[in-house]
Amino acid sequence: MPENLIFQQSYEGFRNFYLDGDKRLYFQRFVDWNKAGKPFAPVGHRFLGFFIGEPVRDYAQGVPVVQFEKKPNDKKASIFALKEYAHCQHFADLEHIFTRRELVALTTGASTAFSYATDMDEGRKFALLAGSCPYLGREGVEIFPQELFLLTVDKTKKIRKGCAYVSNYQSERSKHKVAAGNFLIETELLFPLIKGTDIERFHIEPSQYVVPFPYDDGARAPIESEKLTKVAPNLMAYFNANRSSFDDQTDYNDRIIGEKNKSEFYALARVGQYSYGNHFVAFRDNTKWQAAVVSTLPVPWSDKGKRPVFQNHAVSISQRADGNFITKDEAHYICAIFNAPMVSEFILKSSDSRTFKIRPPISVPPFDPLNERHQKLVALSKQAHKDYADPRLMAAHDKALDTAYLALLKEQPNSGETANKKGAKKATEKTAAAKVKKAAKKSLK
Repeated sequence: MPENLIFQQSYEGFRNFYLDGDKRLYFQRFVDWNKAGKPFAPVGHRFLGFFIGEPVRDYAQGVPVVQFEKKPNDKKASIFALKEYAHCQHFADLEHIFTRRELVALTTGASTAFSYATDMDEGRKFALLAGSCPYLGREGVEIFPQELFLLTVDKTKKIRKGCAYVSNYQSERSKHKVAAGNFLIETELLFPLIKGTDIERFHIEPSQYVVPFPYDDGARAPIESEKLTKVAPNLMAYFNANRSSFDDQTDYNDRIIGEKNKSEFYALARVGQYSYGNHFVAFRDNTKWQAAVVSTLPVPWSDKGKRPVFQNHAVSISQRADGNFITKDEAHYICAIFNAPMVSEFILKSSDSRTFKIRPPISVPPFDPLNERHQKLVALSKQAHKDYADPRLMAAHDKALDTAYLALLKEQPNSGETANKKGAKKATEKTAAAKVKKAAKKSLK
């Protein structure tokens, strides 16, 4: 069955395997075929073999995982492409083409979601850092249509009375074709864009694109057309000339925006108070787990730079749980934890890399500017943002990040206990998780 059954929150109840009454089943073993040369081709999903039975399993103590990895083709060793063994009736006839590894999968908190670990020592470390993050990640803005909103500034032409010449994005794969053009747009409402692929570890790669963002600071609904015509007549004319392309917007986007905030046809999905912070922690929601701090990005018409707009696969954190905006030091504190190598390893081993949780399931104690351990993480992040491109220096920073984060976790009175407690039904799971975290603290001293 698909591997994401052991990770995704939507399968939380399924993993309990309750039958009639209190009777239930348990995972006994997993077999991982994801590196085995695509035995289920042409299907591209990630698959596990699931062994499920009645014997009671304490998931916090681990479930055995057998991983098969296809060896490189080697004629001398009689190792060929997997398809050459399609006629084999017995696994023994092709066992030599795989490297076999023994791993464990375990739960690290009250959730039934699993994480892979090399062994139980690593599993106990994961149990220590698993928890809740009080800082809510927000998906970036749904920039639609891209062919109208993604603009590149023509740097060969001078800024004219607060306006810049821009060209609109073109792609052969675009569903909605928009003719290429060169337009004069007011810079006041143009903002630098951050795409998911622009986010690197402790670094944001400046994007070539700027986007119109027709919103007053703090607003969820766009600037009314009557006002926009006065403050940015060129932008309003640009929108009006392409009204038909906006009308192709999906019902899904309209539902995200909400009827209250869809007051104008050029409204954007996923705009909220969080869009207007002074400092952001940005991270990707897929493929690579890495984060960076950003406050402003350079723009051709200003030495000060401007607050960025995040596109949908670029997740950002700008607020605390109470809605107040985070400080710059607070952003660096969060970023240091997110980029600690042990956290990265945990996220990658407890997620489908095609989609990371925007609220990472890791322990992030609320920032305390008077706490020396918090300030140590702040300093490490700030230095790593300067040294991000130097592998030698980053290797030293990585060791310091893990050490500082572990020290922080050990000082927490209830480190690793998650905030998502869900009533009496979870009592057994919580007790098991608490035991594992206690053992983790002891073993890591």
